[in-house]
Amino acid sequence: MVNITYRYYNEGDDKQLAQLFVDAFQMTGLSRIETERNWHWRYPSDPDFEPEMIQIAEDVENDRLVGMVIVNRVERVLFNSNEYLVGDVNDVSTDPRYTRRGIVKKLMKMAFDYMQSRDCDYSILTADPKGFPRKKLYLKNGYEDVEYGYTTIGFPYFIKFIKDMPLFSPALPIFATLNYGGRFLNRLRIKLDSFFRNFSYEIVHNNRHWEVMDVINRILSKNYTGFYPYDRRIYRWMRINVPNKDYEPTYVLIKKNGNIIGGGTLTCSRLVSKKLKFKFGFSLLHEIYLDKSYFMNKRDLHFGYLYLIDKILKATVRRKEGAFLYLSAKSDVDLRRALTSIGLFQQCMDVTMLKPMKNGLSIPKFEKPLYCPTYLSMGLP
Repeated sequence: MVNITYRYYNEGDDKQLAQLFVDAFQMTGLSRIETERNWHWRYPSDPDFEPEMIQIAEDVENDRLVGMVIVNRVERVLFNSNEYLVGDVNDVSTDPRYTRRGIVKKLMKMAFDYMQSRDCDYSILTADPKGFPRKKLYLKNGYEDVEYGYTTIGFPYFIKFIKDMPLFSPALPIFATLNYGGRFLNRLRIKLDSFFRNFSYEIVHNNRHWEVMDVINRILSKNYTGFYPYDRRIYRWMRINVPNKDYEPTYVLIKKNGNIIGGGTLTCSRLVSKKLKFKFGFSLLHEIYLDKSYFMNKRDLHFGYLYLIDKILKATVRRKEGAFLYLSAKSDVDLRRALTSIGLFQQCMDVTMLKPMKNGLSIPKFEKPLYCPTYLSMGLP
C-alpha cells in the first residue's frame, strides 16, 4: 500500500513541484514549460508568501511529491466598492499515477483550513466549465460560478507561428487574412476619423514600471469589480524581479493630447505537448485598460479599443512571438466586441468561481465585469 503523507511547503520542494505541475497538466495534452526557477518566482518569491499556502501530498516511500493545491495569494479585493479578503486557489494537481485516491479532496480541505485561519471572506478560483474538477470537486465544496471567461487567440506574427508549428502551414492564407485584413481596414477608418487625430502610442519594453502601475490602478478601478490597486511590493515581484527575459514586460501606452488614457501589458510564455511532440511560445496579455471617460459614445469607444488592440498586436510582433493570448470576462462586452472585430478568435474556456468562507456571506451580484488577474487564471503574475 502507498503511504501518502500531507504537509506544507519546505525549501527544496521547488524542482519536484515544477515537474508535478507539468506532469499533471500534460494529462490534458498541453502544459506550460515550467522550470524550478520559474516556479519559485511564481509562488515562494511572492512578498506575501507563507509556506502554509502550498498544500502538498507526498509518497514518502518513493520520495515523490504527488499532489498539490496552492493558495497563491490572500489579497484585498473590491466587490461593488466593498472590501473583502479573498484567498486565490491555483494549480490543483495530482500526479497521473496517483489519481482517484482522494488526494486533492484532502489537500483542498487543508487549503480551506488555511484560508479560514487567515479570516478570508471568500475563496476564488478558475476552472474549465465542462471539466471534471468543477463538477465533482469545486461545486460540491461550495464554489459557485460567477463569471464566464473567453480565451482570445490571435496569430499576428503568423510566419513565426507556422515556423514553430509546421502542421498549420496549409492555413497560412487564413492567418494572413484574419490578422491583416481587418486590421488594415480599421487603421484606415481610424486614420480618417477626426476624433483620433490627436491620438498617439508608445511601445516600451521593461521600463517606466511605476508610471504604468499608477495608470493601471487608476483605470482598472473604474472599469472592473474585483480589482484592488497594486502596491509597489507586489508590482516589483510581478514585473521587475522576474526570472528570465520571457517575463520582462512590454507596455503599450495610448495617449490623447499627450495624456495616457489606456494601455496593455505583455509578457511571454511557452507551451509544450509531449504527446503531440510540439512546443511554441505566445505573448500573454495581462492587463488591457482604456479610460472610457475620454470617449463621447459607443462608436468612438469601439474604435478606441480597436486602436489599442492593434498596437498590442504590433508589440507582440516586436517580441517575436507567433501567437497572442488574452482571457476576458464574458460581461466585458465592449472589449470582446472589439477583439472579434479585429479578427481574433474567442472561445469560452473557463469560469471564475467564488466560495463564501463565512456564515452569512452570499455571492455578490457584480455591477461591472469581474477582473481576473493572470496569476489567478493561469498562475502567471
